[in-house]
Amino acid sequence: MIDFRIKDKIQIIKVWLEIAEKLLNYEYTEKNDIPLCSNELVCLVKQNYYWRLYILDKFYPEHRKIIVMSFPFYIYFPELGNIMLKFQDKVIRNREISMIRSTLEYTFNDRLRLPLYDSIIEVLNDMELQDEDAIFLNDIMLWLLSFNDGYIRYDYDFEHENGSIHPLYHLDIFFSNYATFKIGLARRYQINDLLDLLDQEKSCKYLN
Repeated sequence: MIDFRIKDKIQIIKVWLEIAEKLLNYEYTEKNDIPLCSNELVCLVKQNYYWRLYILDKFYPEHRKIIVMSFPFYIYFPELGNIMLKFQDKVIRNREISMIRSTLEYTFNDRLRLPLYDSIIEVLNDMELQDEDAIFLNDIMLWLLSFNDGYIRYDYDFEHENGSIHPLYHLDIFFSNYATFKIGLARRYQINDLLDLLDQEKSCKYLN
């Protein structure tokens, strides 16, 4: 998941859907603290009433990349050991994940590039869905495409280090070339540094 550079919003939506699917299929473990391991790790952390994804590469303890982004679905636990996802008042299940994926494919596949309305009609026909599913797909697609992903990437980039132009340790804010910028760091960051940085109840960090 972290072996490529995220370049557009569609990649981020696909990451969200993959994480949502793993949650629905119970492919996760609950921890009080972020575990230390030498494998790629995806952590979903609730901070200040909202959920954030922290994606850590395999190079513990000297992580070269840590990606942070927000998570667009409401997560709740109706009972012990059970997890549910919601968008507005709609429960998100594997069926809805498949619907969204198919709509993305019709809308953003280089060979197709159908308008959103036409994509939804195609998905309704393919999956034999109902009219209310069309309303859901329209609403959630607009929500996902406009949702503030809060993308930040921590880099320990010794291969491209170039003084203050490309610092060894830095944060890349935003993913698009049209908007991204770097914030140089004076030292290596660990996951706890990022957790503190993004916690609204912790003291702010100041740029000199």
